[in-house]
Amino acid sequence: MNGRLLFFTLSLAISLFVAGCDSSSGGGEPPDVLDAPIDEGRNVGERTFQLYVPSGIDLNQPTAVVLSHHGATPGTGGAARLQQGVAGTNAHAQEHGYIAVHPQSRIRGTEESPVQSWESTADSPDLLFIDDILDALRDEFTIDEARIFSTGISSGGAFSYALACWRGDVIAAIGPVAGVDPTDNCTASRAVPAVAFYGTSDGSYDRGSESALAWAQGNGCSSETEEVFQNGDSTCNAWTGCDADVELCTVEDGGHTWPGSATGPTFEAVGQGKTTLDLDATDHMWTFFTHHPSN
Repeated sequence: MNGRLLFFTLSLAISLFVAGCDSSSGGGEPPDVLDAPIDEGRNVGERTFQLYVPSGIDLNQPTAVVLSHHGATPGTGGAARLQQGVAGTNAHAQEHGYIAVHPQSRIRGTEESPVQSWESTADSPDLLFIDDILDALRDEFTIDEARIFSTGISSGGAFSYALACWRGDVIAAIGPVAGVDPTDNCTASRAVPAVAFYGTSDGSYDRGSESALAWAQGNGCSSETEEVFQNGDSTCNAWTGCDADVELCTVEDGGHTWPGSATGPTFEAVGQGKTTLDLDATDHMWTFFTHHPSN
């Protein structure tokens, strides 16, 4: 082989090798790995939220978002930070690589008895607040539009039902804890998957389990269920034949609490009842979420 032909052959081989490498990497932007987690309070307009972005994620790749809403809390601040501890979301987000958002509700109630809680009506400014948070995240990060999820406890669980109803084109799935659906059998823009958690000794248990049943009926499920989880006092049953899956997790003698939460003793001390350690709601709903992107 003469020198010119050899040079041409080697050049062609190198070009094909480089092209193959580019193809295997998708030819996209190089990785931009976040070295340290972002854990801070943020503002959108006059409203605030707590943001956790885990270290190690590639900022150029789509990342899931979990919105976690606090329950009705006396006082004028701190409920969003409280929810971080109740759900243990930050550590879980770090382990599983998603963005965790804990929005802070407005102050409601009276001047003498202020309460931080969510307004779940169709024209609620809280819905617009969530819109603004997601827009702010889109401006800064690459979020996965098919994996935006919502959870919350009590008032925050009810608000998750409301988000699924009136933002069903955005919210992929929900995981309400001890929350009652406030939407009066709303017809959502799409059937939104849901996994709901209730303790049988919670005063809202009857209405909560009825909410899950109504959501299942709205999602076209049959009346049949099958057991998908059982451990100690905790059992999860999923309806069958659904257009979008619905699952109900029940804690025997459980209170108005977050299953698996490290804050259980504190909640029990203030009269909210038992917190089971036989079921980790944060982890269970994440597994459910990972199987239910919006497309």
